[in-house]
Amino acid sequence: MAERNNKARMDQIDRIRKKLEKEKADFADELQRMRRDAQQKVFANMDDIRDKMHSLRNSQKDNTQMEEKIRMVREELEKMKASITSVTERWRAVAARAASRRPAAEVMEALLRR
Repeated sequence: MAERNNKARMDQIDRIRKKLEKEKADFADELQRMRRDAQQKVFANMDDIRDKMHSLRNSQKDNTQMEEKIRMVREELEKMKASITSVTERWRAVAARAASRRPAAEVMEALLRR
């Protein structure tokens, strides 16, 4: 009877440990994917702005063309700002989820220590 209970307890501990390992791996993958997406957005926006600034410098001094290019640069800056805001919000959500997972992991550890 005691051996059966001990075996059941060990099986339960193994399932909990595997679940924690899977959650940890999933979380690390999600963080890596978000980091990569954020970098791609920022670099793409920076390239667009750099191209527009370069074209501004090399363009003719015609005011209407200059104003249009300035407007385009402003729009790109607004897009970049929105992207950075979006990335920041996603990071905050991940941080909040990470904070809420720590207590769950601690509970699991307490169960394992019994």
